[in-house]
Amino acid sequence: MNVVLHNMTKRYGELPAVNACSLEIKDGELITLLGPSGCGKTTLLRMVAGLLMPDGGQLFFGDKEMTRASAQERKAAMVFQHYALFPNLNVRENVAFGLKAAGKSKDEIHHKVDRALERVDLAALGNRRMDELSGGQKQRVALARALAVEPDVLLLDEPLSNLDEKLRQGMRRNIRALQQELGITTLYVTHDQQEAMAISDRIAVMNHGVIQQIGLPHEIYNTPRSAFVADFVGHANIIKGKVLSCESGSCKVLLQGRERFLKSEKRFSDGDIIELMIRPEAIRFSENGIPATIQWMEHLGSVIRYTMECQGSELLVDRVNTLSTRHDRIGDSVKVDFDNDALVILE
Repeated sequence: MNVVLHNMTKRYGELPAVNACSLEIKDGELITLLGPSGCGKTTLLRMVAGLLMPDGGQLFFGDKEMTRASAQERKAAMVFQHYALFPNLNVRENVAFGLKAAGKSKDEIHHKVDRALERVDLAALGNRRMDELSGGQKQRVALARALAVEPDVLLLDEPLSNLDEKLRQGMRRNIRALQQELGITTLYVTHDQQEAMAISDRIAVMNHGVIQQIGLPHEIYNTPRSAFVADFVGHANIIKGKVLSCESGSCKVLLQGRERFLKSEKRFSDGDIIELMIRPEAIRFSENGIPATIQWMEHLGSVIRYTMECQGSELLVDRVNTLSTRHDRIGDSVKVDFDNDALVILE
């Protein structure tokens, strides 16, 4: 089922927590709402779930308007950040809760609970109490409860935030595999950029209640539209350049003391100061490059990250950690360069 949000708005007093957000989730697609804490992503998710009513805008499930429908009228299921499991019920009873509330027969409940527990690999733990489960197992119980009601729309609010890194990696693979197998239209909220990149068909980046950019994961990373998106999704160098001339889809820009020709569909006036983004991994050491000074180094396992002073700007530079003959030190003078195609002009 496709889900369409049109100019969805929610205010608390005069403050817009969600401001005219529009989004289409295609049938069977997984879209992630990605953004920092307090940006409005959970508020938007709760409006889709029917747990909050919007102050403006429209919501459609398929061709049916659901803007003012109750949560019970929407064929949607939600997995909460803190799972919202009942401590006095065992695993099977927790998974069966939504089915009982919907008035399903005992035989149907038994069958659907069995199937849901098998899907999340908890069939052997049906009689366990909540205090006998690990964090990862509780997360799977919450997912099984959502899947048991066979929703058309699955909503997940920071479902992995309480797990350690290794568990998160395994669980996001499991969630993605299940979502693809069942073909459920899914809206997934997270503040974790890596998680969003790994699990999404598309990503909607939010800040201050506004969707800043929607795109495929590689589009969000490689061609961010704004400094916020560039810096929030991965590491980014934001540098300023001066437009020297602009014609026929390209601009000549003075950047780091050198003239560079950049592709640009926008036209700028001579003398305009523009912001550009380049990723740390796109910068390389080069004998014919721009002079820079190493200010800091971090060994991050597979990567060595340098902080450099370069022509009055601070640059992050990532180098793959190989058995190289380089022995750089803080304070060393080096030279770096990058391809013009690696630069992205920001709005």
